[in-house]
Amino acid sequence: MGVCRSLHRPAKDSVKTIQIATVLSELNLDRVDWFKTTHKGLFSKPVSQFAEEYEGKTMVAEFEPGILDSYEGEDKLWEVMRSMDESGFWMSNIVIKGSNRIRKGLLKGFSGFERNYMVHLMKTSPGWAEVAYLNSFSTDVFSQRDYLLGWVCASLKRQHGFALELAATGLRRCGDPIFEQLKNHSLQGIRRSYVSVAAYFPLLRWAFRKWRKVITCRPEMVRNAMEQ
Repeated sequence: MGVCRSLHRPAKDSVKTIQIATVLSELNLDRVDWFKTTHKGLFSKPVSQFAEEYEGKTMVAEFEPGILDSYEGEDKLWEVMRSMDESGFWMSNIVIKGSNRIRKGLLKGFSGFERNYMVHLMKTSPGWAEVAYLNSFSTDVFSQRDYLLGWVCASLKRQHGFALELAATGLRRCGDPIFEQLKNHSLQGIRRSYVSVAAYFPLLRWAFRKWRKVITCRPEMVRNAMEQ
């Protein structure tokens, strides 16, 4: 059972569309710096279109691929991951979205209050993802503009480590002293995370797992010591 089976099917209608390439041509543009789409299948696959036309010139690409069969012909998450990996991009962020899995007919056994708040109480099942990719800059074809813009995009995505890498590479290849300033700014961005409480949550979780492991293993350690 997929989520799509419980959705209401509206009456068919038609709307006019236009290709991105046509818009760029009319505006005399040759690239898309930041590509973002929430398109959901049926007519074309945005990832395939992106890979064919924009991959080498784009700094950021964002998609909302499906995990369930919610739309006909939509890009699936695994397809996006494979395609973008082959296109020279790396995943900067992913947020898994979803809904509650329960048949509509079974909701009759719950009160109106329960039905209204069930979405907040039940476990959410993954249905789609919001995923962002950054250009990996893995070739030597990029200009100074590309390195500057790449640094801006990486910084906006709070990927200060990658931004620092781009600034260092830009300084080495272009020689412009502005990249030295960008390096210092990225270093400050990294160091600002030292005072972020949220940044220490992974460390606290790691310490708790280690502590729990020690506590769990201690009786066995004691028995082994006594036997020796």
